[in-house]
Amino acid sequence: MDENKILFLAIIGSIIVYALVLAYKIRNIRCPKCGERMVLHSLQDPMGVNVSKKVTFSLYQGPRKYKEAWICESCSHQIQKQYWGS
Repeated sequence: MDENKILFLAIIGSIIVYALVLAYKIRNIRCPKCGERMVLHSLQDPMGVNVSKKVTFSLYQGPRKYKEAWICESCSHQIQKQYWGS
């Protein structure tokens, strides 16, 4: 293989690994109270149809503010998060 192909594959591989590590860090939140793992309790889309606690269908294609509720598995401490998404 050419050096260019190996370099290209290395760059693409590092981008994929970086994206996976970033997604892992975002979804694995620790409880500030006891340090245990937090799990997603509910997700709310203000411009969509909230079918269940974690399933939503969006009716609006633009940016909107999502609301997430995370709850600790051991001590039941709850955290509310809000973020803009599309």
